[in-house]
Amino acid sequence: MKLKHVLFLSTKYKVLYEETLFKGTVDSTLVSPKEIFNRALLTSCTAIVCVHNHPSGDPLNIV
Repeated sequence: MKLKHVLFLSTKYKVLYEETLFKGTVDSTLVSPKEIFNRALLTSCTAIVCVHNHPSGDPLNIV
């Protein structure tokens, strides 16, 4: 299962809030930029970091 995790950061890059926003299948996940930016506005963060996993364990596997 692919996960899209988002970190919401302060001006000093401290984590204010973190959340797994999207879960998908082994080969795809639909991500809504609108959902990410709405959460960013709600948390009053100044930076975001979007992270995803590689279920195969191989970060070079782009299939």
